[in-house]
Amino acid sequence: MVHGLLKYEEVMDVVQMENIFVYFKLEEVVHALRS
Repeated sequence: MVHGLLKYEEVMDVVQMENIFVYFKLEEVVHALRS
């Protein structure tokens, strides 16, 4: 970010959202491999 640092909570929210997205993608891959 060009102007100022993000608040710690905002950073953690973004990280959590990305982790949840990755987790669901992995679940999809596992399902595809099993079937």
